[in-house]
Amino acid sequence: MPLVAASIILGGLFGAAALPVALHANTVKWKALGALVLTVAICSHHFTAMGAAAIMPDPRIVISATALPADWMAAGVALVSIVIILLAIIGLALDVRDLRRAGEAARMQELADAAVEGLIVCNETEIVAANRSFAALACVDGSQPAGRPLASFFPTVSQGELSGTTQTPLEVGLCATDGSTVPVELIRPASSMPASNTRFLPCAISAGASGRRKRFISLPTTIP
Repeated sequence: MPLVAASIILGGLFGAAALPVALHANTVKWKALGALVLTVAICSHHFTAMGAAAIMPDPRIVISATALPADWMAAGVALVSIVIILLAIIGLALDVRDLRRAGEAARMQELADAAVEGLIVCNETEIVAANRSFAALACVDGSQPAGRPLASFFPTVSQGELSGTTQTPLEVGLCATDGSTVPVELIRPASSMPASNTRFLPCAISAGASGRRKRFISLPTTIP
């Protein structure tokens, strides 16, 4: 009984210490220390409590000849353990890949938001992403342009006119969410990607009614 109580106390103390250690700083060092303390908590709890267990063979029980041999059981447990470890490694690799992609996307969004020009990306009919400059001009109600139809901002522009903005800027009116119309100039940067694999929103904004020039340039992207 004392060993059982000690296992509970050790597991609780080390387990409670693991979280603040891991969250002390957002570095690999402190996260590894937190994982180590948590491992100590699990091991101290498990092995201390197991010390209180006593296994006494009962000679009255006859083991069946058809029972699974101990060697086979050990091999099965080892195989399952290896599969679990491999799945954990695969899951970790996928998680690291997703985190890396999310970080790259966040950096690209920061770069786009830092531009004075408005940048937008879309497929053939819908805006996929936009930077802060474009959102401030087109969505004065504070909403986001991503996910909105292209025609809601450029109702008078056809797809054929947009496809020709690589060579010649197209002057049109941008319909903002408050109903106002801003004179804009649409520009699509030239892309070396095959046209069949490229979906884009050629957008850029030029001189407004006040004569001040504002320009928004789109970025081509590949969308499966």
